Amino acid sequence: MATLVLGTVGGLVGGPVGRALGAVVGSVGDRLLLGGRRRDGPRLADLAVQGSSYGEALPRLYGLVRVAGQMIWSTGLKETSQSSGGKRTGGRTTTYSYSASFAVALSARPVVAVRRIWADGKLMRGSTGEFLVPAVMRLHSGAEDQAADPLIATAEGADGTPGYRGLAYVVFEDLPLGDYANRVPNLTFEVEADTGPVTIGAIVQDLSTAAGIDVPDAASATEPVRGFAVGRVTSLRTVIEQLSALAPLAARDEQGRLAFGGDDAGSVADEDFGTMTGTGAEGRREQRIAADALPEEVVVGFFDTERDYQPGLQRARRLGAGGQADLRELPVTMTAAEGKRVAERLLGDAWAKRVHGAVRLPWRHARLQPGDTFHMADGAAWHVRHWAMEGLGIALEIERDGGPRRVSLPPGEAGRSLREVDAPAGTTVLHVLDLPPLPGELPTTPRLWLAAAGTGEGWRRAEVLASMDGGTSYTSVALVGPAVIGHAIGELAAGPTDRWDRKSSVEVELLNEAMWLESRSASSVLGGANLALIGDEIVQFTSAAATGVRRFRLGGLLRGRRATEAAAGLHVAGDRFVLLSPEGLTPFDAPLGSVGGTLRFKAVGPHEMAGAVAAQDFFLRGRALRPLAPAHMWARRETNGDIRFGWARRSRQGFDWLDGSDAPLGEEREAYQIRVQADGASAQIAEVAAPAFLYTAAAQTADGYDPSAELIVEVMQLSSLVGGGDAAMQQFLLPAA
Repeated sequence: MATLVLGTVGGLVGGPVGRALGAVVGSVGDRLLLGGRRRDGPRLADLAVQGSSYGEALPRLYGLVRVAGQMIWSTGLKETSQSSGGKRTGGRTTTYSYSASFAVALSARPVVAVRRIWADGKLMRGSTGEFLVPAVMRLHSGAEDQAADPLIATAEGADGTPGYRGLAYVVFEDLPLGDYANRVPNLTFEVEADTGPVTIGAIVQDLSTAAGIDVPDAASATEPVRGFAVGRVTSLRTVIEQLSALAPLAARDEQGRLAFGGDDAGSVADEDFGTMTGTGAEGRREQRIAADALPEEVVVGFFDTERDYQPGLQRARRLGAGGQADLRELPVTMTAAEGKRVAERLLGDAWAKRVHGAVRLPWRHARLQPGDTFHMADGAAWHVRHWAMEGLGIALEIERDGGPRRVSLPPGEAGRSLREVDAPAGTTVLHVLDLPPLPGELPTTPRLWLAAAGTGEGWRRAEVLASMDGGTSYTSVALVGPAVIGHAIGELAAGPTDRWDRKSSVEVELLNEAMWLESRSASSVLGGANLALIGDEIVQFTSAAATGVRRFRLGGLLRGRRATEAAAGLHVAGDRFVLLSPEGLTPFDAPLGSVGGTLRFKAVGPHEMAGAVAAQDFFLRGRALRPLAPAHMWARRETNGDIRFGWARRSRQGFDWLDGSDAPLGEEREAYQIRVQADGASAQIAEVAAPAFLYTAAAQTADGYDPSAELIVEVMQLSSLVGGGDAAMQQFLLPAA
């Protein structure tokens, strides 16, 4: 049964914002609308971890922000089982996989788009919109007319499913959880809530409107903000105080209405200070804050755009000061340089405003309001912090304006961080390889190797589906990671297979720029390094010289490796190239009964649908089970006219000739088929149990063999599993007895 969690929906930031006023307000408005109660403002950690608790606050997002959101609906884990194997393959194995469908609320106001997505901190969706893992996601932007999600409506019933109007959320459908320890990962989303940067005024206007406060002139605060988030229940006053850290911002109460201002009221004469009948001296009071009461350092925390919105810190210090550090956590998206400027400005403001005081002025100066600036006769500028009516005049609390500060700031450094490649995956290319046994293995089933990659650098993996019934049904057989693949630019010439080929070379072009080839020493190559498939020939190379973007010239070759010498002279331009490294190959053991038949494969990339992916047919020879072609064939005519043939056994179990002895058998029994043919004569076909055959003179006469004719001899070793292996062929012209 699906679980519907609706308690987080419907409130502004999870509840009322509160009718609070801003950074510089009159005491009457503060008491009237706040009741003297303060709330903590949003913090950086508010957006970092995904939750699903009933009644949790939903964030309001502005600009470009990375947010975790709240899970509001889920079907729970879905278990899928898949069986493989059976009587012919030795045992039946059942594997289980898990997926989940769920919805995550992102913002309590509409958004424009969701861009990148991270799962447990790893990139799950790139900036191009392509998922790097298999995923189906739908975004509901929070429009006032949005309809219910079809998946939720199916699970909960159309009548019981809200449209969540005004709430931006995403729905994931059957997200595979194998990469996330079979649990729903902590997801974070790069959300674009507005087109382009948003201004401080626009943020205040939206929050004020949601709180039911009229702010007609908020648009005058035009400082741009890359991104801002209110992620907890808080007051409007607290939010405005945080925004005022980004730029000078004065807000005040004008008859129960929030107003922004900060006019220059001009000069006030000395004789105006005091009462209506007093003098200036008794109407002014100044006070200087002690240095040890001012901050020695201001530390600003923010979301760093240069580090994928991870929390960043920038500091500003005043040498010689004795105060404490002032930490400001701002749920704001900034660069390191912008964070540095904010820290320097806050520190400078704190010290510039260390001089404060109080004045009394005649009623004719009542136009002065909190946030305004006036000048005394000595030219000093003062800000009005608080206004009160006192007798027949006004009493003001003021602070000194330090004036514009032009300082050369050191550049802000974001620091180093590990950033994942965010690039398109491109088109998936799959190679299905039917190879002789690779080093270190001796398969007992028809083993194929799957090598896949994408044309884009962002390609990570693909799901490979296989069909044994001509495409009627498909089964997922593997998740394959990136291999190093490409194609040959020119034609690799024929060369020796029994020694180093120092003359031949071939240029290959790799599939994308993230791939690379390295040169290796001769001893390293002899130890197994740089094994590659070109066409149908397995080679090794010592030299890999870069010749251009994605291009390498390979030289210093060992040819016909792993018993592929027959393909050494069959190359054409455009031959496939696959680096046969363990990390780039994924094994697939086909059923034994499929040898000699055609299988069908699809490689489905994370952003592709299986139905839209073209299938490729593959004829399975079962080369991993086929005996190797014999070597070192010889023929000798005896004095009585008989012809004796012999050869050396080669084994799938022992490619390396370690001690000079015969290679291990590698089959259940030793058996060979030999075919001897001469022009105009019948073929002599025989099966023998040893690497030798005697073609008697009587048999030659019976077959119509002319002793002066050339003999064509083919020998193959036999397997009880797949029959004949690869054949060795040689021509002999023997002298008469």
